[in-house]
Order: sequence, then structure tokens, then C-alpha cells
Amino acid sequence: MKRIISIILAALLIAACAFCIYGCGSEDTKPAETDAAPQTMAAPETQTAPDTTEEAELSSAPADDMTVSLDSGIKVKLGGAADEEIAKCGEPVDVYEAPSCIYDGNDCNYTFNGYLVTTSPDADGNEYVASVELITADAVLENGITIGSSLSDALAAFGDGYEESFGVYTYDFGEYTVSITAEADAIIALAYALKAE
Repeated sequence: MKRIISIILAALLIAACAFCIYGCGSEDTKPAETDAAPQTMAAPETQTAPDTTEEAELSSAPADDMTVSLDSGIKVKLGGAADEEIAKCGEPVDVYEAPSCIYDGNDCNYTFNGYLVTTSPDADGNEYVASVELITADAVLENGITIGSSLSDALAAFGDGYEESFGVYTYDFGEYTVSITAEADAIIALAYALKAE
């Protein structure tokens, strides 16, 4: 039953994401061919994991400066200038652009080996990194977590300060969130995302 609910929620999330991207795009916009995993999932019921100490929650944060660190040495800063952060990652495998639904400019998805970096414009037209998500086991976080890692390993790496809803474990680190989606004790999606203003 949980598997069916997870599949239905994933399908609804993908449909909602497609609507947001394609709904604001023009007819001549070509979508990227990627295996991008969903960034976040929401459900009406949530459970909060026990937060035993404030220190435990702080130590579970990936980095105080909102940097996503991969074991390959690549570090991408959420909110950082898009051109600088994308340059750190090397040559993307694929790029998809669509007009932003919020501000003038384009939202862009840059697909790299195992991960996806999404950029968006701000009110002044400056492009910034909005999210970083792991999409295959080819990208591994500095803490050793990747797609396919066990849920217990991920929870041990990130700590107890999460809310769980239908297999999605969301950590709130102030200006950004980390969402881990698991099925049968395996990570199937992991995304770092700035909170919407």
C-alpha cells in the first residue's frame, strides 16, 4: 500500500513540475532528456522525528554556508551566482531552459554526471542556484550518501531534525531544505533547495 501511495505521489509531483516548467515555456522550448528525480513531495500528514538536542540538529546541517559538497571535490553553493557555480561543475551533459514563472529571465536545469543544478532569476534579473539534486549513484555527497544508499545511513548522516511524510524526510536548515525520498529503505531522490521567498 505504501508503494502505491509513493508511486501516486511521485506521479502527481512529476505532473505538477511539468506543468510549472512547460506551463510558462514557449512552444519552441525543447525539454531536456534527463532522469531527474522529483525535488520535493508534500503530503497532508507529517511526523516529526525527535530532536534530542539543539547541537544534534545543528551538526546534521550539510554546511553552514549552504554549500552542497560532493565527494569528487565539487562544491555548489545554494544562492550562489549561477555562472560561477555552474563553472565549478564543468561541462553539463544537458541543459534545459524555460521562461521563469516568477521573474523575467529563464529557469535552467543543468544536468551533470549524477546530479542536476537548477538556476533561477531573482527580481533584479541575476541568476542564482536554486537547487541541487542527486539523480543517479554517479554523484556522491561528501558524507557518502547517494541514490541507492540506505535510509538508515542517510538519517545517521543528516541527523534527527527531520519531518517525515509518506517516505519523504525533509530537513529544514533555515534558508534551505534537504529532502530525502526513500522506498524500501533505499534513497531514490535527494535534493537541496532554497526556500521560496
